[in-house]
Amino acid sequence: MAGAIRGGRESGQPGRRKPTQLYHVNILKQWKEGGNPPDPAPLGLVARREVPVVPVGEDLSPAQKQDLADLVLQHQDVFSELPGRTSVIQHDIRTAPGIKVRVPPYRVPEARRAAIQVEVARMLQLHVIEESRSAWSSPVVLVPKPDGSYRFCNDFRRLNEVSDFDAYPMPRVDDLIERLGPARYLTTLDLTKGYWQVPLTKSAREKTAFATPGGLFQYTVLPFGVHGAPATFQRMMDQVLRPHQAYAAAYIDDIIIHSDSWDVHIQQLRAVLGELRKAGLTANPAKCRLGLEETAYLGFQVGRGNVRPQESKVAAIRDWPRPTSKKQVKSFLGLVGYYQRFIPGFATLASPMNDLTRKTMPDRIRWTEAAEKAFESLRGALCSEPVLITPDFTSPLIVHTDASEVGLGGVLSQVRAGEEHPITYISRKLLPNERNYSTVEKEALAIKWSLTKLCYYLLGREFTLVTDHAPLKWMASAKDSNARVTRWFLALQDFRFRVDHRPGKEHANADALSRRDACLGWVPGDRRPHLTGKGCDNPLPTRGIRGVVVDGVYHFHPPVGSRACVGTRHNHRDATHLAGGRESRHKGGSRTHTRGNRKDQRRTSR
Repeated sequence: MAGAIRGGRESGQPGRRKPTQLYHVNILKQWKEGGNPPDPAPLGLVARREVPVVPVGEDLSPAQKQDLADLVLQHQDVFSELPGRTSVIQHDIRTAPGIKVRVPPYRVPEARRAAIQVEVARMLQLHVIEESRSAWSSPVVLVPKPDGSYRFCNDFRRLNEVSDFDAYPMPRVDDLIERLGPARYLTTLDLTKGYWQVPLTKSAREKTAFATPGGLFQYTVLPFGVHGAPATFQRMMDQVLRPHQAYAAAYIDDIIIHSDSWDVHIQQLRAVLGELRKAGLTANPAKCRLGLEETAYLGFQVGRGNVRPQESKVAAIRDWPRPTSKKQVKSFLGLVGYYQRFIPGFATLASPMNDLTRKTMPDRIRWTEAAEKAFESLRGALCSEPVLITPDFTSPLIVHTDASEVGLGGVLSQVRAGEEHPITYISRKLLPNERNYSTVEKEALAIKWSLTKLCYYLLGREFTLVTDHAPLKWMASAKDSNARVTRWFLALQDFRFRVDHRPGKEHANADALSRRDACLGWVPGDRRPHLTGKGCDNPLPTRGIRGVVVDGVYHFHPPVGSRACVGTRHNHRDATHLAGGRESRHKGGSRTHTRGNRKDQRRTSR
């Protein structure tokens, strides 16, 4: 496209130019007159401006794609590979008077000097930096990229130590994800070099000075690595999108717009783009995605009312090598922990690996069988394509809770199309003192902790509480006999719910969260019952066997699998009572074994 230039002369004074000249540049109109278009070079104008190419949803109709093409054309100044410069906010670096930070530059290998020179020249051209005479100085660090190039970074650690911290709150990722709900259309916008679009105050510029082999320079815009940068940027984005917060949100420079219909989506997208234009911000066209039904956002795949881990993150977890050091264990748990809402019983599953990160443990860990089982279980849980739904606050919510000897568990769910679907899983390990609680106290604690953890969803709404125990009735009738449970009972008064009691075998979802095995029991006594079934003719050993009662049949779990075990009538009755009796649930192996031996002794003494 070419620009048309129109000038004018002051009337009544032929040959004399006006003190100011007016030029009209139409970048949308093709040059149609005969001959070659005028050369704009002397005026410093660009002869042709390409319309940015922005990815759009593949499933859109031709009419919908045309709507987006028109919208991009109308806002092509917003879609740019060059960073803008906002007037909404400036970043300041506040330090105490009299403090100066001057760190000598790191020695740069000769082979990398050219990379520094190229990056400095590029930043000078973009007016991101300027030459400096500052008394402050921070070193340059080149971080290798996978493609063999280098990322230009600054080591601002000493500067961060002496500068004030900005406590502006960052949005919670789970809140942002759940706000999308059952939106039909999604658009994501990624700002171009987001930090570089925020100018620095004059007093802050000299504090960002850095030394290179080519001299001393300082930033004119917000650099990466300054600890107040995320807070300043988030403050700006919240201010820019405040009029549109019902359908647009941002996590630093990642913006998402969600709508229920196409016409509304176009209107809302136009409004947000207009707000970015007014703020002087630009979005990277190659990283934006317009009019999608499903998209990747903040590490999650969201759309159609569903949420699941992003495939690239799942692949990284699936291919993660077995950790050999405490640091590697922490890295793995950090990545998996980001997706713990998808993993039933995460706290219990991760417990053996968490134990390896204790301060008393050596840096070179001793990999145990329990740690290997936890490692494989966590990887397998995410590689099984778990899917959660986003909450619909116009429909009833359901909360399942349960407790075991090692942890607490809860599930928030909702009925869609006649089926119950999970919204999120929660779990945590019991503290050492909590493991001494009675069964009723643990079940009550699971309810109290789960409702408190999920209060964002539950407060002000009526919901159903599903449990395989009945501690709430006991809590209401025993308020004067247990101060601890009384406090928990009073803490639940802000919630409005009805209790649905389900037996443990109908309560498998939350039950699995609080323990790794379904039920742990032991076959006590010195009798030697025989196994029944194919290949089960050997007598049981005299010591206890780990197992579970299912539909009245006791099962134990040898390394190769599960088998049905039916002993003598007394033994079967005792095992069923000790492992699955209502008043003895979740007592654990050793305690149940001890109770069984005592029962045998009492029977023998009669």
